[in-house]
Formats: sequence, structure tokens, C-alpha cells
Amino acid sequence: MRQASRVLRSQRFHYIAADLAEEGNAARVIAETTAWNNGKAPDIVWCIAGSSYPNLFIDTPLSIMREQMNINYWSCADMAHGILKEWLSPTSTLKGSEKHLIFTSSAAAFVSVAGYAPYSPAKAAIKSLSDALVQEVVLYGDDVKVHTVFPGGISSPGFENENLTKPGVTHKLEEPDIASILTPDEAAKAAFDGLENGQYLVSLTLLGSMMRACAWGGSARNNWLVDTVMTCGLSMAWPFITRDINGKVRKYAKEHGHPSTYPERA
Repeated sequence: MRQASRVLRSQRFHYIAADLAEEGNAARVIAETTAWNNGKAPDIVWCIAGSSYPNLFIDTPLSIMREQMNINYWSCADMAHGILKEWLSPTSTLKGSEKHLIFTSSAAAFVSVAGYAPYSPAKAAIKSLSDALVQEVVLYGDDVKVHTVFPGGISSPGFENENLTKPGVTHKLEEPDIASILTPDEAAKAAFDGLENGQYLVSLTLLGSMMRACAWGGSARNNWLVDTVMTCGLSMAWPFITRDINGKVRKYAKEHGHPSTYPERA
């Protein structure tokens, strides 16, 4: 992507209104974009739609949890399905050129905490989808590259809105992340830097990289040496980190009693 980013071209801008949480709208966006682009499909698609509704699991209506999956996971899966059918078709108008599919997940996909049960499973599903697709597209050649970006906290209206439903225990567990909250511009720059360096799983902060180091599983490494060393080191520390997190949850429970006694939230 670095080489492409240095090429100066005339630019045109266009927007299409669509609710990507609804089935069928991703395909419509791809079709309308291709028509606007003189019959040529886009060669970079970045799936960035999402929202967070943190809350205690049994206090969250099932309708909201399904909505979280639709907004955060199915918007990505639908868009990927539509554009990959176009890109990987034997008759693709972009055959032979490099194409990039970028998902936006969350650091919560690596390490989730109490209060994110409605949200983090959808983001973890994106990573799983990405891991499957990064292998599957190889069946069609080397033209398509898959990436996933994992932001942490970003100071934005969305972050302020999610704090309205966020349980107190979640605020407590997120305290280490407060110092690493990024502005939208900082988050965008960190994401672009990782993508232009050819990274597969792109974390935006040191804390995010540490969380990623404990969640590689079978995912391809960005840097074999650095990521392996970090994984080995943190794998020894993780039992102590988990004990600390669990201790904070237990302490919160002792201080605030049974969750059924907590004040109701809108």
C-alpha cells in the first residue's frame, strides 16, 4: 500500500447513504460505487461501521445484542462477501492488480473484560473471519490482501455515548487504557502507518500491541522476532494480570453488592 499511497492522482469524492447492519445494503453500496466509478470496482474497501453498547450481560436486552452483532460483525461480513465476489471473479475488472480489504475490529477482541459481553464477541468474530479469509483468498492468487485494525479508546462522540451505559466495574477495569486514548486523527495515522507497513493485525498503541501479543493464536505475525519475544514474555505475566483483573472485579462486587441492586441505566 505504501507505493500506491505515494502516487498523485486526481481525486473524486462521493457518498452513499446506507444502513450496513441491514442485509443487502452492502451489495447495493458496492454496485452503486462501481457504477459511479465507470464500471470499475474499488480496489480498497475499509469496513469501519460499528458501535459499542457496554453493559452487564444479563441486563442487556437480547435485541440489543443482536443489533451489536449486526452493526459490528455482519456489516463487515456482508461487505467482504460482496467485494470479494467481485474481486475474486474470473472476469474481475481489477484482475492482476493489488486490492486491500480492511476490517475494523477492537482491542476488546484480544482481551475482553466485564461489561463488554454485548460488544466484544462481534469484534472477536471479525478477527476470526479475517484469519479465515487471509488464507482463503490465496486460493485465488496473490492479488487480495486482508488486514484488520484494532483500535482501543478513541476520544469521540461515540466513546462519550458508550460511557452512558458502561457499568462502573468496566470503567474501573479500563483505567490502564485511559492514558492511551487517541484522538481520531492520531488513531487514523497509527492505522495508516501499520497498513502502509504491510501489517496484517494492526494495533494502534503499545497497550494494544501487548494485548495482541497474548492473542496471536494461529494468526500470521507482523514481525516474527518481535512478536514472538513479546508473546513469550507476556505469556508468563498473563496469569498475574488475570489475577489482578479478577481481583478488581471481586473487589467491585464486595463494594457494590449484587448487580441487581445497581441503578438502572437508560
